[in-house]
Amino acid sequence: LKSYDLTFVSALASLSTLDLSKGEFSVLIADMRLPDGNFLDWIIASSSRLMEEIPTIIVSSLEDVETLRRSFEWGATDYLVK
Repeated sequence: LKSYDLTFVSALASLSTLDLSKGEFSVLIADMRLPDGNFLDWIIASSSRLMEEIPTIIVSSLEDVETLRRSFEWGATDYLVK
């Protein structure tokens, strides 16, 4: 059996404290709406290329085409509507 290490964060502030550049993460699954902000807005505001470095799946209740387009434009691997 394979086992996986999981790191769970529930806010952008917690995500900001992780060193995601070390290559320790194989995939990032992010909810668009977090208690302290919007994941995509955080990526854009910080000019982060995080989603290009780590395969990222965005999960969101937002179904608008503009949010979907911006997510892929900034490097999202997939976008799932819940």
